[in-house]
Amino acid sequence: MSEELPASVPGPVPPDERTAWYAPGVRSQYAVSNGIVATVSEQGEGYRYHTRTPSLSEREKAAQERIERRFEDATISRPRTRAGAVERVSDGLPSRLRDRLPELDGRRPASRRRLQYHLLASLRALGDLTPLALDDRVRIADTNADRLAVHTRDFAPAITALPDDTPFLDRFLGERLRRETVPFAGFEIPVTVVRGHLLGADTFEVSYVVEEPDLLPGDRALIETVLDRLLESPPAGILDDEVHSVAERARTLLNRRIGTRPLARLADRLPLPRRSRSGSLTPASRSERLDALTYYVLRDLLGDGKLTIPLRDPAVRSVEVNRVGDRITVVSHRGTTVGDTRMPTTLSIEDTAEFVALTRSLAAEGGVELSVHRPATTVTLERDTKSGRREMHCSVSLPDKAERGHVSITAERETPPTPMALVERNQLDPELVAGIWTAAANRGTVVFVGPVDAEPTAALGAHTPFIPAADRPVEIGAGGSQVDLPHETAITVPRQNGVRDRRIERDALHPDVAVLSGLNTPEALEQLGSVVASGRPAFAAARAADRSLFAHLVSQAGIVQEFTAGVDLVIELPAPDADETATGWVPVSPDDKGAKRNPGLEFERLFDTEGDGSLSSRFARTLAASPETGVGPPAVAFERRRQYVEYLLTEGSTDRERLMGFLADLRTDEAATIERIRNREQ
Repeated sequence: MSEELPASVPGPVPPDERTAWYAPGVRSQYAVSNGIVATVSEQGEGYRYHTRTPSLSEREKAAQERIERRFEDATISRPRTRAGAVERVSDGLPSRLRDRLPELDGRRPASRRRLQYHLLASLRALGDLTPLALDDRVRIADTNADRLAVHTRDFAPAITALPDDTPFLDRFLGERLRRETVPFAGFEIPVTVVRGHLLGADTFEVSYVVEEPDLLPGDRALIETVLDRLLESPPAGILDDEVHSVAERARTLLNRRIGTRPLARLADRLPLPRRSRSGSLTPASRSERLDALTYYVLRDLLGDGKLTIPLRDPAVRSVEVNRVGDRITVVSHRGTTVGDTRMPTTLSIEDTAEFVALTRSLAAEGGVELSVHRPATTVTLERDTKSGRREMHCSVSLPDKAERGHVSITAERETPPTPMALVERNQLDPELVAGIWTAAANRGTVVFVGPVDAEPTAALGAHTPFIPAADRPVEIGAGGSQVDLPHETAITVPRQNGVRDRRIERDALHPDVAVLSGLNTPEALEQLGSVVASGRPAFAAARAADRSLFAHLVSQAGIVQEFTAGVDLVIELPAPDADETATGWVPVSPDDKGAKRNPGLEFERLFDTEGDGSLSSRFARTLAASPETGVGPPAVAFERRRQYVEYLLTEGSTDRERLMGFLADLRTDEAATIERIRNREQ
């Protein structure tokens, strides 16, 4: 062995060197993490990607198999994205899970690390895809023939040994779009919006992931037992503080049932090695498990079951349950990360009894008892979110023999967006906002029209700060909580039936501006006709697919003459998937167009799109006789307000408070406000 190697054998070099005689095909080899080594080799006309994970001995493999069998009935969530898998492995085993793994006790550190990695991959991460998720040199992945291919930082594509149907491939390719927490009863539950990139994996492109605490074997039975005890004997103080009293009582009951055994408590006080105390709960894991179990008790008893978190997420506009066993779906508000997108959640109602209990509970909260004779109803609910309390309209139906029922809940925004926020979302443009502002300041009538998903009521609420502060807006009609009026004198009254009642509302309340948010039927449109016929301005919103269908509703209501004479501006909001922004229209009398026999509505654009883009002369003439003084002609006021809108956009003033403050400054001293703006820009 002391003899020198022959001169024909080169010295050892790293395996990814092209001169390496013992691995001529290896192009790159590097350590990833957790004992994983990745290798990229060149074979034939392409590259191959391979990972080597920590090897297990036969005894370690047997321990892993025993642990995996033990948790077969557990509800342990897996990450929905590659980023989530990296976080899971980085965090390691949670203490409440770690304390149920006596197989890890008494092992050498290297053996414990190897076994812990494989348990993380198989129970809490992405299985065979975990090494690829941890490799930050892997940029993207796709399926190539019947194998998974990856694109690394330096080599692409590189074929792996994994088949194209490897479990959790859709999660590995998932993209995290939004991650926030939703509060409930003192708990913060993470919610993640994920976009999938695996073709054919799901009907939906985007999904809504609710990351509730994991349930270990036996936890569900423990929760049901505590729920029964709480229902039999409600805790003291439940009328004073429902959440606190139930939570404290639940923790007491749960603590008794998961308490450590006497011998285990004695062992904790003795200087014994850890392996002699396996099976007992450490203080950290005990607290984690109590928190997790208490959350489920509060969710099922004081919340809305599996709907608890979606109903309290301010980004969610509607929640839908269509059938037993189907996934619960949600639709987000326009302007969120994936606005107006229907997304399946990770939640579902698994059996008929659970569905019936949910529908009856929601109906009972609205004062309705569901039965065979009354299997469906619609009620109004309220829920607290981190943005405030919001009202919801809930339609429920008991499931039939085919397990078809429904729960459909629609929630309004707690606080409306601002006009500048709508401009940033490409729903409006600055010129149109300035036109609405000018109409409101000149006591004009503005009607917002659009499909349901365009949220015309939210657009109306966004522009209510432009109503003069000294005016008294009165919101008339159902959905009174849907519009947030920032005026001190604002009030809301329910819509009444009959001409006499409408006159009482209109005259006795002395509204300077009528706010009508539910013009969805000819009967409701008659209310608008009654208001504008009296000479009072109105801010209104109507749900209609487009302007022509809305004009048909106006004709059906028989208020064409009142509409053309009293409405100054119609804002046609596009559907969420449309490329264009909203359009402003000025109603035109058929007589003005030489079509005296045409009973329908006609419009002209607010801006001359075929010419110089100037403001409609008809719109300017209509507002010229308004009571607004000291601001010049409407066209001049419009141009100045357009500049104000541009300034607010430049400053990033998209919140309501800053807009209200700016408008207050203009009312107090417009010249001084302009001077302050100029000084800031210099």
